[in-house]
Amino acid sequence: MRRRGKTWAVVVSLGRDDGGRYRYQWYPGFRTERDAEAKLTQLLRELDTGAYVKPTRETVGAFLSGWLLDYARTNVSPRTYEGYEHIIVRHLVPALGALPPSAALMLREHRESEKRRRELVDGSTVYDQQLVFARIDGSPIPPDSFSQAWRRLARRNGFHGVRLDDARHTHATLLLKQDVHPKIVQERLGHSTIATTLDIYSHVVPGLQDAAAQAFDTVLKGSPSQVF
Repeated sequence: MRRRGKTWAVVVSLGRDDGGRYRYQWYPGFRTERDAEAKLTQLLRELDTGAYVKPTRETVGAFLSGWLLDYARTNVSPRTYEGYEHIIVRHLVPALGALPPSAALMLREHRESEKRRRELVDGSTVYDQQLVFARIDGSPIPPDSFSQAWRRLARRNGFHGVRLDDARHTHATLLLKQDVHPKIVQERLGHSTIATTLDIYSHVVPGLQDAAAQAFDTVLKGSPSQVF
């Protein structure tokens, strides 16, 4: 740690580059030595567990692929690695490339909102873990908080007894009713096979079959050029 004027900075050594020169990453702007010490403890823990991410313009997909090869392959069991690889390669990376424009805009606005909120934190430690959704001090949100927040939101809008998982099922059902291919729905839900998706949403499939039959009938009633 180093003091720079009225603030403190944390410096992390990243080892040597290909030319043999030492690489450093600076984290400046801490108001007190105690805040800088908390950041240093966090960074050391991340370096020790392989969770450290150097600030960069690297895409999330590229980071996940690198994490698989550089950390997971040598630090987890082969079976666990296969599970991680399946989730990242088959589901996370493809989904990142299919983010709707409205969702991308919402995430950018959320990032700016979170930045402004953390600027209001005065005299407390701020954890800069680059989390998309976090507490006001930047620390992780407990998993149960999402379900609790969802129940409060549902009740305020008149939906009593509606679980967070029910929204997931609604999402899938609406997509299928809009003639989205079941394979796409399977990938968005993270099911291992399309059979799982079709088994769960079999109540929607008959309607899709009727729509397909009607569409085929329309083509047959058209001109020969439409058929052949």
